[in-house]
Amino acid sequence: AMVVRDVMHADVEYVTTTDSVHHAAEVLLTCNEGALPVVDEHHRVVGLLSETDLLALAIPSYIDAESDLSFLPRSVELPTLCSADLKGLTVGDVLRTDILALIEEDDPIVEAARIMVRQRVRRCPVVRDGKLVGVLSRRTLMDILVRPAVEGTDPA
Repeated sequence: AMVVRDVMHADVEYVTTTDSVHHAAEVLLTCNEGALPVVDEHHRVVGLLSETDLLALAIPSYIDAESDLSFLPRSVELPTLCSADLKGLTVGDVLRTDILALIEEDDPIVEAARIMVRQRVRRCPVVRDGKLVGVLSRRTLMDILVRPAVEGTDPA
């Protein structure tokens, strides 16, 4: 049976906990992925930094607390995340580690899919001994587990 190692992307963009948020934002803006694995100094995966996390940084806290923003005059400028806001912030400062799903490179494909469905993630870091070795995308799993049924071919 196929395991994750057979189908993962081994060439994966990542950032470290000590990288600046500014650098991480640059990587996210250019890499065409919605989230980046974050590793510590031993290359162990400690979390994910997502576009959602950066968007949250761009929104002032009063918007969080107030569900109805109609009280704001239309002339109010929307906030933007400027480099001044990011100065001194590292990835480790803003990292959420509570929802981290990890897949082992030896996991069967179906087990990996189960983890990703349960965690509702599009991409999942793949680890060997806790260290980042790749990433598995939901699209890859779609090609393996769903496409054969749609195209009437036997799965590999």
